[in-house]
Amino acid sequence: MRKVLFFCVMSVVFNISTVCGLLKVQVNRGIFSPIPIAVVDFNGDGDLGKNIRQIIANDLGNSGLFKTIPQDAYIQDSESIHKSVRFSDWRLIKIDALVYGTIKESSGKVFVTFRLVDVFAEKQMVALEMHADKADFRKLAHMISNAIYERLTGEKGYFTTKIAYVSEMGRADQRIKRLAVMDCDGENHRDLTSGRTFVMTPRFSPDGNKVAYFSIVNHAGNVFIYDIHEHTTELLGKFKGMSYAPRFSADGKKILFSIAEGMVSHIYEMDLKTREKKQLTKIPSLNTSPYYSPDGQHIAFVSDRSGTPQIYIMDRSGETKGESAKRITFGQGRYYTPVFSPNGQHLAFTKTHGGTFYVGVLRPDGTGERTLAQGFFVEAPTWSPNSQMVMYTRRTPINPRTKTEIARIYSIHISGFNEREMLTPRDATDPEWSASL
Repeated sequence: MRKVLFFCVMSVVFNISTVCGLLKVQVNRGIFSPIPIAVVDFNGDGDLGKNIRQIIANDLGNSGLFKTIPQDAYIQDSESIHKSVRFSDWRLIKIDALVYGTIKESSGKVFVTFRLVDVFAEKQMVALEMHADKADFRKLAHMISNAIYERLTGEKGYFTTKIAYVSEMGRADQRIKRLAVMDCDGENHRDLTSGRTFVMTPRFSPDGNKVAYFSIVNHAGNVFIYDIHEHTTELLGKFKGMSYAPRFSADGKKILFSIAEGMVSHIYEMDLKTREKKQLTKIPSLNTSPYYSPDGQHIAFVSDRSGTPQIYIMDRSGETKGESAKRITFGQGRYYTPVFSPNGQHLAFTKTHGGTFYVGVLRPDGTGERTLAQGFFVEAPTWSPNSQMVMYTRRTPINPRTKTEIARIYSIHISGFNEREMLTPRDATDPEWSASL
């Protein structure tokens, strides 16, 4: 492409390289013009073709890396494009990339052929055929979005993912909270729990079939595991103290969590098959929010053993008398909720300082700290599976007259641009991004 991304550099560095004709841009921080892209209605089934086109356009536009041009600006129609692409028409309206395709339905299945075209080079970049059950046409559209995103950015797409979150409603002092899931584009919302019990911190299993979470039932706080397909709920175990802050291992066979007894909490790892648990932290203090590194060799967590909550990293095997965890945060403020990026290059975190909340990222060695979002109350970051986006919660102050608040989920690119609100039926907090499904 002649014009792929135009960057306005603001005291930052961009790494740009060309590999096999693909301009791969790694954005560290900055402002840029998104790629102008046209997505034409898919021919063959009027309504379904239009729906698939709209899903793809929304996926690409919401990523912030693409500008989907409205259809009323198109010169060439969706019928004639299949005979011959008139590249001059698309260049006239300043389109860089063009997507078009056909769709056929047979025996309850949908068959799609699509093409991604470089308008300025007048070359086809991608041509693929896909099929799925008609009921899964939305996932089929997201798969097409993934293919386009990967070809134009060099990164894996994340559009076939789901978001687990806490759906909230009611006054701040009478909040009703439900465990819920939705597609990553904000569609197909579904409540998993009734709202009769308090819930928080939903955490996906690697295959996306289960969600571990904290709930208070019969005045006791414990970790539960919900099976999305079986619609069943399982208590992780009965412990002497309150169990909370769960996190699955990468293979789904083990789970990390904390157990609190009085003013002290320790981190444990449990084998989900044998239900045997092992205490990993040794220093009496608040030890919580454990998270496995992508290679499974280390665990990031929060501890106040130094006097204030900070982020530490320990070996997977846990602390010993001769070797304790290493503290990695030394900036101003208190640090919480460390979350490794799937590529292992960063940790996202929540920080409080001077009455303000921050969501930021840093390297696993504690260097390179950057703020992505700040405000009255921002917290609970989670990563997209391609490590390019961070999602988090943003709350408003409680209205003293109505006793209400507004809580929403937002996403932002790791470079700090393209902050977007996720539309949800009710208030939403505590997001958790699944792996690609």
